[in-house]
Amino acid sequence: MTKTNNRGCWTVLIGPDGVGKTSVAQGIFPKVADRFDSLRYHHWIAPWTQPLRSDVPPGGGRFEPGPCRCGFFGNLISLARLARNIVRAWLGYVLRIRPHLRRSRLVLGDRYLFNYLLDPQSVRYGAAPFWVRLALRLVPKPDVVISLVADPEVIHARKDELSVTEIADRLARARELRSLGFNLVEVSADAPLSAVIENAAAVILNSRA
Repeated sequence: MTKTNNRGCWTVLIGPDGVGKTSVAQGIFPKVADRFDSLRYHHWIAPWTQPLRSDVPPGGGRFEPGPCRCGFFGNLISLARLARNIVRAWLGYVLRIRPHLRRSRLVLGDRYLFNYLLDPQSVRYGAAPFWVRLALRLVPKPDVVISLVADPEVIHARKDELSVTEIADRLARARELRSLGFNLVEVSADAPLSAVIENAAAVILNSRA
């Protein structure tokens, strides 16, 4: 397969901490380098005020959960922050992501806005889930969302920050993205890392076939 002038691919990886998102992200580009000009990476929302990284940093990125205000005013703050992040997502897409796609580059994202659905506490969101589902229908959509899945017991053994029940719940919530219009593909992370990377790379290539 040779490089072409075709549009690049915007791919977002999701999955509970401990499932191997960063390791997979670091190994994908060599598997698809003959299809894309180069790699760009963003954690959370693409930063519209600065260039995207050209590599995947060790450890990817983490959220440090902050206090979430409860009650009427807390909900208003959550909704205001959500609305602001919708705007930021569009700015990041138009000013950063789309220009790279036009240059046949692979843009890899970690989490994007999906933490609002999968782990609302990490983004200090306390309002009704209805508004999150509505917001996700309004934001720019990646070409493909790869959900790394594994046995909750296995993920818990790697990182015990979440209970087995919480991990299973987040994996189930991820599947809701299909009903919100996202091209979600699950890739098993129970296999050896090299096989997981190969399978994730194949998903990306098939999405642009």
